Amino acid sequence: MEISFTDMLSKTFNFYLKNIKTYFKTLLVLYVLPNFIVNTIMILLFTAIGFGFGAINNLGDTGSIVLSVLGGGIFAVFLFTLILISLIMTVSIIKLTIHLKNGKTPKISELFHESLRYLGSIIQFSIIMMAITFGLAIVFIVPGTLMIVFELFGSIIPGILILIFSILILFIILTYIRTNWVFSYLSIIIDKVPVIKSFKYSKGLVKGNWLRVFGYNLLFGLIVSGAMMVIMIPLMFLIVLLSLIPIFGSIATNVLSDLMMILVFPLSFIFLIEFYFNMKKLKQPKKMVQKKK
Repeated sequence: MEISFTDMLSKTFNFYLKNIKTYFKTLLVLYVLPNFIVNTIMILLFTAIGFGFGAINNLGDTGSIVLSVLGGGIFAVFLFTLILISLIMTVSIIKLTIHLKNGKTPKISELFHESLRYLGSIIQFSIIMMAITFGLAIVFIVPGTLMIVFELFGSIIPGILILIFSILILFIILTYIRTNWVFSYLSIIIDKVPVIKSFKYSKGLVKGNWLRVFGYNLLFGLIVSGAMMVIMIPLMFLIVLLSLIPIFGSIATNVLSDLMMILVFPLSFIFLIEFYFNMKKLKQPKKMVQKKK
């Protein structure tokens, strides 16, 4: 079975254009609206904290420390909330795509509750990926950085060269790992594969086709990025003008950016899901042959 990039690309865009209203309406409710509420509250709170710094200036360092700690705590809470919203949106896009492929259009409330059931697994998956990325970054980047800081060779040049080489090696390793595990996320949600087993499952699908998987995803990413550039360039002037307006400008800029994102973001997952099913079909005949033997 031959997997054609142009065929997958055509199916992705046709499917998206056919269901664009459903995707837009769903993500408007599950992503743009909650994001708008959280960002608006955050902007208003930090504006108030900014005024607070001026008001308690006469109280000395104690007042400033209290407000700094308060601001940091509030920021952490809002950041975690925004991450949760993004994760729910991602799961929702995948589940919505599967439902639409099966000829069903779920209610937004049903889709939301369905997405919540996978939230724990997706958080676990995200933590593992972040831990691996952070761990590798420490191993490869810290030594070169220390050489630059302490000039271990009497000059920063060797340290800089080692740091550049380390970053290059880190990029290659992360690219290899992420390509092998590119279908892990989907296998958890679509086929209910346990988080730990999903890495092996994805690697099994990619095995023997690593260059194809990497190349197709890279090419599609470039196409989508190019499309976003074409859309965003005219809007950049509007965003710059809006950013000049205090408070309201920041809120309007966030909403506009979110609206642009939900128009393009589903494409990546539709393509990846199409790719995922194609890779499963590619592997299944081989397994049947092995069983017969």
